[in-house]
Amino acid sequence: MKRIVFLFLCLSLLCACGLNTPAVTGKPSPTPEYPEYPSAPAPRETAAQEEWPDDGRFTLRYADTSVLNPYSCGVETNRLLCSLLYEPMIRVTADFQPESALCTDWSTEDGGSTFEMTMRDGVLFSDGSEMTYWDVLYSLNRAKEETSFYCERLKYVSDISWTGEKIRITLNSPNPGFPVLMDVPIVKEGSAYSSLPVGS
Repeated sequence: MKRIVFLFLCLSLLCACGLNTPAVTGKPSPTPEYPEYPSAPAPRETAAQEEWPDDGRFTLRYADTSVLNPYSCGVETNRLLCSLLYEPMIRVTADFQPESALCTDWSTEDGGSTFEMTMRDGVLFSDGSEMTYWDVLYSLNRAKEETSFYCERLKYVSDISWTGEKIRITLNSPNPGFPVLMDVPIVKEGSAYSSLPVGS
């Protein structure tokens, strides 16, 4: 008897739950409406670019936080400018070949242990003074110093001298490819430690 009563109560509960379930129809549920957000604002108009005065000057960017000294400058922007301000005795071409710049020719002796350059005549610095062999010796010795950007390429140089006709460089050991390393700027004697040395 108790079982029959229990089953009757269970059936009653199930029927009651079924009555509260909403009928399923074939109509789709309405799409919920979302609030409309304003579209992104149009970009603000920028101020017109300042016009440069048309006075014939050509300007280049440089870092005013650094110097324009080819031996001590560490900022790449300024180093690129230094290549326009200072010339080497020998420059390196795009295919890594040496070519004359402030010298007319060069030669190697002793299997590449001695290197000599003939200085070009009539080279003027930006202040109007003429370049001398003293300027070349001075510049190369400055480039050898530990604080110089070029010290690594010249660390095997044991002596730099003037023979009366040529600049002579003596190496600790033979290096037939040394001319490629001579892309070293030449400045006027006495100006190598300034923020803007005198170049050619």
